[in-house]
Amino acid sequence: MVRTALAGKSDLSLSLLEADLPAPSYTIDTLTFLVRKCKINEEFYFILGEDAFLEINTWKSYQKLLSLTNFIVSGRSGYSPEYVAIFAQSLGYTVQGDIWHDPSGKREIIFLPAATDDISSSAVRERIQEKMSLQGLIPDDVIGYIKKNNLYGFQERS
Repeated sequence: MVRTALAGKSDLSLSLLEADLPAPSYTIDTLTFLVRKCKINEEFYFILGEDAFLEINTWKSYQKLLSLTNFIVSGRSGYSPEYVAIFAQSLGYTVQGDIWHDPSGKREIIFLPAATDDISSSAVRERIQEKMSLQGLIPDDVIGYIKKNNLYGFQERS
């Protein structure tokens, strides 16, 4: 599905790194592998939505993960910026300008405002289950792939 989404986009490429790692593959395993392979001056930015960020303390080795990579957290509608800030503070972070820092050596967190189009994989699956249109949310080729492979219980609308 990712290969389909990236077709014709020469500035993006598909990595099968996680498929090659022993299962189960956790985010910490992937990032640890990437950091070991990177050049000294390379930095990683892990992009995720506020919904996922607010559950990061349930992830495997999340404290180590916070020290391996910078995070860019995309806003989601329905989430209070104050609540997200309190959560970041509970992880040891303080804000300086637009960037959150931690004195214990964790990497930076950058919070982005909520996107105008609140698109998430959960929202796409929910729309499929409710037999709602996916047009404009994901590329048409990906919609075709989901339909062709009957993913997520996709059924033609009558």
